[in-house]
Amino acid sequence: MEVQVKRTLVVPPPPTCETEEVPLTVFDLVAPTYHVTVLFAFSPPNPTTRALLDALSAMLPHFPLLTARLERRGARRRPFFVTGRGGAGALVVEAEVSSELADHLPLAPSPELARLHPPVNTDAPTPHVLLVQINRFACGGLVVTLHTN
Repeated sequence: MEVQVKRTLVVPPPPTCETEEVPLTVFDLVAPTYHVTVLFAFSPPNPTTRALLDALSAMLPHFPLLTARLERRGARRRPFFVTGRGGAGALVVEAEVSSELADHLPLAPSPELARLHPPVNTDAPTPHVLLVQINRFACGGLVVTLHTN
């Protein structure tokens, strides 16, 4: 599967939301850090990328932690989320896939399928809580990948 990234952008946090520090819960502190990825596959016809970005922008004010960034200050202070205008926003990757979606269904875990995920560098963690990759296939099919940590 050949996946070509066309554009990477950040949907900013809602400008109307004040910056706020949200402490991690005790559950956040004891749970291991791991990434959760969900793929949604759609056959054509599909909305435009602009329509998807507009929908994402309309949804994000209702879930401010999705545009937050994780902050650590000082050696002893617990980490916390910074939401609102001080957040990192949601990272969005637009990509095209040269093959047909039907050639890859059902979507089963594999190294090839990982190409549909937003790139995550484990050596230098991303400041973004939400990463989205919009994958458009040659047939008009669409796979939207949502990735959170």
